[in-house]
Amino acid sequence: MIDKLKLIRDVFVKCFIVGFLLFMLSFVLYFLMSDFANGLISSIYSVDQKMVPVLVMSMVGLTKISVMTFFMVPAIALHWTVKILEKQGS
Repeated sequence: MIDKLKLIRDVFVKCFIVGFLLFMLSFVLYFLMSDFANGLISSIYSVDQKMVPVLVMSMVGLTKISVMTFFMVPAIALHWTVKILEKQGS
């Protein structure tokens, strides 16, 4: 049972790493191409170009919170559970 919990924990950690890397990639790409991205986003969604950076920062915050909530928090909880079960077993 502990091995299965360790496997699930490792999957959550790897998902967190991949999600964080994708988040950082999108963040860096936006700032490298912010003029192009602002024009594209404002034309697609019909918003003012001054509002686009606010929307992007909102997306960045939501993505960061989502990655932490859905991947890192369960990984930490499983890690604590594995440690407790290992102490009880020895």
